[in-house]
Amino acid sequence: MTSPRSTPLPDDGYVAFDPQLFAEAKASLDAHPEQFAHRRIGAFRFAPAGFGQVPGASEAAARAAAWAEKTRAEFGRVQAEIGDLAVGCGKARQMCLDADVTTAAVARQVALSQEPVR
Repeated sequence: MTSPRSTPLPDDGYVAFDPQLFAEAKASLDAHPEQFAHRRIGAFRFAPAGFGQVPGASEAAARAAAWAEKTRAEFGRVQAEIGDLAVGCGKARQMCLDADVTTAAVARQVALSQEPVR
């Protein structure tokens, strides 16, 4: 594996890639894994210059930017719903644990009293 370089790799005509920036972003994400989804969602950005000077480029850039904005908004809603689901699952788990303790206590009482289970 080669080490990251501070200069961008040659542009393939579609994407200019800077390994140093990539390595820095990876290190930051590794240090803060809780921010992974938020950073990925926020990364949906399109530079209008990336569409070049061909006919229709500015319209394509505007469509891509609009799509990215809608996608960011939708991912934000999904992230909030997943957060709510996680909280709900935690509460359900706790209810199950509490019920298990209660159920075990009742089972012990029944077993000690030799009463038939109904």
